Amino acid sequence: MIIAVLGGGSGGHAMAADLALRGFDVKFYEVHEFEEDFAPVIRSGGIEITGVGRTGVAKLKKATTDIKEAVKGADVINVVTPAFAHETFYTRLAPHLEDGQIVVTHNGCFGSLQLSNILKGMKIDKDIMIGETSILVYACKKIAPGKVNMGGIKSMVSFATLPASDTSKALKVINALFPQFIPATNVLETSLENLNFVLHPPVMLLNAGRIEDTAGNFLFYINGVTPSISRVAEEFDNERIVVEKALGLKPTSTKEWLTKMYGSKGKSLYEVIQDTKPYHDPIGGKAPSSFAFRYITEDVPYGLVPIASLGNLLNVPTPMAKALIHIASVINQTDYWREGLTVEKMGLAGKTAKQIKESVS
Repeated sequence: MIIAVLGGGSGGHAMAADLALRGFDVKFYEVHEFEEDFAPVIRSGGIEITGVGRTGVAKLKKATTDIKEAVKGADVINVVTPAFAHETFYTRLAPHLEDGQIVVTHNGCFGSLQLSNILKGMKIDKDIMIGETSILVYACKKIAPGKVNMGGIKSMVSFATLPASDTSKALKVINALFPQFIPATNVLETSLENLNFVLHPPVMLLNAGRIEDTAGNFLFYINGVTPSISRVAEEFDNERIVVEKALGLKPTSTKEWLTKMYGSKGKSLYEVIQDTKPYHDPIGGKAPSSFAFRYITEDVPYGLVPIASLGNLLNVPTPMAKALIHIASVINQTDYWREGLTVEKMGLAGKTAKQIKESVS
């Protein structure tokens, strides 16, 4: 198969390198706005990967800033960007889609709904399958252009398509790339089961002084998560779970997901986090150096806001989510409610839980 990987960040580097080392023909794309940073990959035609799993120099079929060239003839197109870049990538990708392709967003963040709405708005009707994952399969960090360190690879990640009736068909192809992908009920489940939303904002916000004092010179989870901070994260996790139940889903707690993904053990969320091996990685496990980082700029507007917005729609209280959104907005002097992904922006406003579920089935 020919595989396209769109997005030149940490996740894109890790995925392109890992799949290339496994023998797939990989075409790697980054937007032209970051061409200078991406130039070393284009010149060398490869990516150096270190850490766990497959390591060495992975040779790519193509590295390019031409999206038409990147996706032409690709069997699977992987969008590997923060959620705030989804619209840019989807809009540029849409005119070049070909019948028979599968587009997978890692991680979802309601990306399937967004892509579907963009295709409708652009009047593009192609015989494609649209899918998404709950989270990126890799724990990784780009250490330089063309160089990435792999801290860990999850053993289980949920996947669904829009509509959900295509999930099993898509997995017959996708599992060749990612055998650890398992079917989710629908894309509501994949988008709401992202543990990044649960862990990143509370740990960032409750370590504000430490981050600003040390510029993130500590291990984010191992040093930054204390029993009290984990209780805040768990309280928000419980709100997320109630929202999922209101949508007729069968939610999995973040504590359970860490056990499934990494084999972590412990009686409490705090203990499970401390037992998660990739979180001990001295390269990928370091805390962000500032609040202008995706742990806030992605996870608050594209994670906490849609959960709280769905809560408002479904009459489910989400006081912890709203408190975290407000604190993040004050710290970054940004109105994340205005910028975030609300039910209005997702095209779900005014719908009942049953209607929402039917729209993705």
